[in-house]
Amino acid sequence: MIGNSGIVIDNNELTHKKKIKTITKKIECSQKEVVLDSKIINFTIKKDKKCELTYNENAIIEKDKIKADKKLIVRLEVLNIDKIVVNGDYNGIIDSINKKLFLTLKGDGVMVIKNIDNIDIEYSGDLVLDAYTKKLNIKGRGDLILNINKDAKIFDNINGDLILNRR
Repeated sequence: MIGNSGIVIDNNELTHKKKIKTITKKIECSQKEVVLDSKIINFTIKKDKKCELTYNENAIIEKDKIKADKKLIVRLEVLNIDKIVVNGDYNGIIDSINKKLFLTLKGDGVMVIKNIDNIDIEYSGDLVLDAYTKKLNIKGRGDLILNINKDAKIFDNINGDLILNRR
């Protein structure tokens, strides 16, 4: 469970009291940078640069962008992407085999980031972050609650309150 929205991720199924019908579609995707609408449900980029998108049945598709009618948790698996820009709020999981990832979040976020050695984050809202990494460089203009592994190096420039929990 992430956040207090009552949305649960269970075997990549999204549930919120009643089951949300989803659609999966493959599209071409060649860029090294991904821009996400804050309401995408699932965005997977494979090594062959094919994208697999899973989204709400009421979503509107515009090329590689998807707009859904509800704010939902996202699972994002990135294999060959260096930079992610989220225009808006983001609640979800980022999982990657990349060694480095640069993330710009233009809104509030509740997220889990794992399997990335070097993470750079810039955010402009409040953020709750659960990270498993070797190095975190984080810069933001809002409050931050950070849960991170004990051995991680943290470099921060936060203009807000910080609550740090090491595990």
